[in-house]
Amino acid sequence: MAYLENWIAQLVLILLFAVILELLLPSGDFQKYVRFVISLVLIVVLLNPMIQLFHLNPETLIQGFRTDQGSSQLNQASNQKKKK
Repeated sequence: MAYLENWIAQLVLILLFAVILELLLPSGDFQKYVRFVISLVLIVVLLNPMIQLFHLNPETLIQGFRTDQGSSQLNQASNQKKKK
């Protein structure tokens, strides 16, 4: 729950910063670039939970799979079919 609160607080702070920055800049070509950079930062902040979700250690995932059980069950099933 704390992660969600921190994420929302971070999002709100970046949005406030973006609004203040847009109000301070004069209109023109430079403002287009600033909007583009701010939008990229917002996209990264919005995707941060998904990035953290998929940031898993591959070794832990590999250790989670037990290939011995699957192959022994396959061998038993094939042996039963051979006997029939």
